Amino acid sequence: MSEFTQIRADFNRAVVRGAWTRSEDVVGDWPISPEKWLQRFYRPVELDLTRQRRLINHFSVGADPEFVFEQVDALGGRARVDANTQGMKAGLAFGADNNGRLVEIRPRPSRFVLETLASTWSTLKWMALLCPATVKYHWRAGAFYANDGLGGHIHFGRRRPQKSREVAALDTLAFWLYHSNVWDQAEGRRRIREAQGGGNHGYGRLGDKRDQPYGYEYRTFPSWLCSPWMSYLPMVLAKLAVFDPMLFPLLEESMEKETPVLIRARLGAILAYYKGRDDDAALAHAVLSRQGFPRWEVCDLKEAWGIPKTADLLGKAKIQVLPTSIPPLDSEVKELLQALLQGRAPLIPSLKPSWTPTELPTGYIPAIQEVNTRHAPGLGELIADLCYSSDLEWHTTFLTHGGNGLALPRTLLGKLRPWAGVCAELAPWVVGNHQLFAENGQPFIQLGVNTRQNDRREDVRKFLLSGILPIWRVSEVRANSLEEWKKKWLRPEVAKGKFQFSKEIK
Repeated sequence: MSEFTQIRADFNRAVVRGAWTRSEDVVGDWPISPEKWLQRFYRPVELDLTRQRRLINHFSVGADPEFVFEQVDALGGRARVDANTQGMKAGLAFGADNNGRLVEIRPRPSRFVLETLASTWSTLKWMALLCPATVKYHWRAGAFYANDGLGGHIHFGRRRPQKSREVAALDTLAFWLYHSNVWDQAEGRRRIREAQGGGNHGYGRLGDKRDQPYGYEYRTFPSWLCSPWMSYLPMVLAKLAVFDPMLFPLLEESMEKETPVLIRARLGAILAYYKGRDDDAALAHAVLSRQGFPRWEVCDLKEAWGIPKTADLLGKAKIQVLPTSIPPLDSEVKELLQALLQGRAPLIPSLKPSWTPTELPTGYIPAIQEVNTRHAPGLGELIADLCYSSDLEWHTTFLTHGGNGLALPRTLLGKLRPWAGVCAELAPWVVGNHQLFAENGQPFIQLGVNTRQNDRREDVRKFLLSGILPIWRVSEVRANSLEEWKKKWLRPEVAKGKFQFSKEIK
């Protein structure tokens, strides 16, 4: 790097740290007029989606924002409608949180945050189409509602030793977004102090993170789903905070001297600093230059996202299989970009599934169809992409009734004899002696709480998909899968399979 280039880089970095927006703000001696350098620093760049993406991050960004269904009566009375009363489950692209009360969507992660945002939009559209009864309610985001904290958790596919500094930068960003009134401070305080599980838990507290196999999720942000712009800005800034945490001073330093005006100037400078190297920063900076900062509103978010109030306007679709996340179409990404730049709600084209399969062969049903995931953390994620036969002889249901390990009904193991011993060898934590039945009178597979989370989940998945049981991935099941399974597992000369499990489940 030449000396002049280094000086310009130092100047740009100083602009961010000092939040300089005018030439009179500039401190220090610089070889060229600060006014010209500032003009170039803040000049928006053109974003062209036809060329290859410019992204500074090599990690993906995902999210699982929450909101609530709110019923408003003729007198203006408001009440929450729990997500599980609308048939929603955990683990799919849209559904219920584990408490059953909140709605949670799970957009497809991407290095390009605009694609994550487009997946968010697509998920909301498909929810309105496939759960039309929910459209009559208000969809409300925010930080707190009816004793529940609403989260806008952001996920990072990143495992680096400087994670503590990244989380510190995210804490500073969260403080800035609250203190500059982009987010509502009163709701944020109520989320920490009054939410169910609060107090000792402190939902929404600074530093709230959860390690994941792919990296970690940061859980301090409130639900930012009020509008596409309110969603996009914090996700882009969070990506930049994780990529370059040193641009964000430690919170104890920031709290002493930051004002709302200074914070907004600093956030704009951070976007401008990366606009020439990152398309997310370039778009967010361009929208900020045109629209200003998003405004916090208590509203029905359907309007801002262009979701019709009547589900019939979305059309009809025969969808039996819903994925764990919905990839966006290129047309959705482009439409969302234009909507952001023009400050309008995105327009909904005809909905076409962007995933496969959307239906199962005749005689098979999604495993999650008859399962209640409420207060069963990890269950929805474990079986969301599995299916089994609807044949009553082989039909089974996944349920949880506490306990440890994985229990298979005697009736099912009886049909598998003499291979019950194979089950014991492959998974010594499998228990095969219960005789409980589901509400439909069929035997069920009992998954204890210690089988559904962390590294143990992978062992359970291996067993469920080992071929011993009539269970398949929705992407792999075929019309003759049950018949092939019968031929293999109902013959006494079948050979033992070879499967490796990491540890016993105690």
